[in-house]
Amino acid sequence: MKVVGYIVVLALAAAALRQAIMALVLIGLVFLLWAAIFRPQETFALLAFSLFAVMLTNFPAAVAGFFALVLVVDVLRRLKSGVSPREWTDDR
Repeated sequence: MKVVGYIVVLALAAAALRQAIMALVLIGLVFLLWAAIFRPQETFALLAFSLFAVMLTNFPAAVAGFFALVLVVDVLRRLKSGVSPREWTDDR
């Protein structure tokens, strides 16, 4: 019977831990909503940076390819606009 008691205590402890983690997640979401309302630029910059960091960690070749594509499109746009490559140092 002692073993059953230990199992019940462990199950209760696991349930309490799960509830504590859910409460922390809920508090984090409330703070994220508060930040999005009162500091939207900083909040979405943080979310974009976090997304970039995750993408760079998981898919480095795709991120490098994306930046190469952006560079090629930018060069083609500048060439099409008639701006000399010597004037590319000052952006707009």
